Parts: sequence; structure tokens; C-alpha cells
Amino acid sequence: MQITKKTLSDIAIAYGVEAEFDSQMFREDELNIGTTDGEQIWLSKFDDMEIMAIAFLHELGHILFQRRFFRRSRSFSKITDEGAAWEVAFMLADELLRPLNAYNNKKLREYAMHCMRSYMIEYNELDDKHE
Repeated sequence: MQITKKTLSDIAIAYGVEAEFDSQMFREDELNIGTTDGEQIWLSKFDDMEIMAIAFLHELGHILFQRRFFRRSRSFSKITDEGAAWEVAFMLADELLRPLNAYNNKKLREYAMHCMRSYMIEYNELDDKHE
């Protein structure tokens, strides 16, 4: 099974979510990132389809986690929120995109850890501003 934007779009439709790939909401130099508002997923341009797939599943993870457990709340730790979305992403990858072999894919784990480190830096900077 080759993973394509169509594959990811079909997954989005199955979960009742809209997805926009190569979204114009990102600057040209913003690569390999995504975001969600809880109903729609936007992804920037990606230079690697596997990374795009796990980033897409991460954003879908936010949506599914919120639907199941809570509506996004600012009282909930961003780090915990992001970690939960990554856990859901890797579970979804194992279920829906088996060829990714996500749990054993070093590149995908490194991408997720890079993102988690960026959230921790961002979170610490926010804390510093409130002290």
C-alpha cells in the first residue's frame, strides 16, 4: 500500500474531518507542520510522505482525543495534549497505515520527538513570561 494524499484524505473523510494539504495558510518557508481547529486539518508542504502521514495522524489524534475526552481547554497542559495526540497518531498508524511500521520507524519517532521538544521550549517560554 502506497501512502498518498488521497489515502490521507480518505481517512479524514472516514472520521468526518476536512483536510487541506499544501495549505496556503502557511508561509512558503514553513515546511513539515500541521495544525487543527478541532474540525479541520491543515498541513504545510512536506518533503517526505511518511512524515506527512504521521503529522496528519497527529492532528487527527487531537480531534479524536478531544471528541472522546474533552473539548480543548487551556487549563489542560499543552505538553500532555500534544503527547496524547502523538500516542493516538502512532496507534492510528498501526491500525490504518500498517506499511509505515510507525512504532519501529526511527524517522517517525525522531520527528515526533523533535515536535515534542519544540512544544516544551514553547511551553517554557510561555511560563517564563508569566513569572
